[in-house]
Amino acid sequence: MDKELTNMQYTYIPEYVYKAFAKAEINIAGNWQPVVSQSEDVFLADHSEFSGPFFSPNVVFWSFFILVLLASLVAFKRHFSLMLLDFLFFLIYGLLGLFLLLLWLATDHHAAAWNLNLLWAWPFHLLIAPMLLKKGRPRWLNWYLLFTAAFGLLLVVCWVALPQALNLALIPMTLALVSRSAFAIME
Repeated sequence: MDKELTNMQYTYIPEYVYKAFAKAEINIAGNWQPVVSQSEDVFLADHSEFSGPFFSPNVVFWSFFILVLLASLVAFKRHFSLMLLDFLFFLIYGLLGLFLLLLWLATDHHAAAWNLNLLWAWPFHLLIAPMLLKKGRPRWLNWYLLFTAAFGLLLVVCWVALPQALNLALIPMTLALVSRSAFAIME
């Protein structure tokens, strides 16, 4: 991932070996002849009936978002706090953001540079997570949560217009963060 492969290094992938042999020639008595005279498909998978797994990332993440939203609404209506859920949310999102940031800055993985998933998985969430467990939170924390919610909504609205194609299955994860940020302000 961090450097261009040579032709020989590509041969660890069977499809590339197949293509290499299909084009390879050998010189026999001054005549160039193909190394492989013919090829035969032994097995071809039938993909026409395959509909994909039911538990795709879209289904799982949208279900997760709905559960988070329902839990948030119930907690708000019954006046109880989901501090532990908020702590876990911001901790996990912060760890993911830190991982993405380290992939970008601390490695030579050019494909990981300028990862726009950092727009929703902020490493700063790691610093915020422990503060969400406290009853007497600093006032600026509500501004942070408000900014997180507003920026997350803006991100979802502009998702398809971003210069980098982010996976659509991550939209509900962003919306879950938006909803928990908004409800955490009201708790």
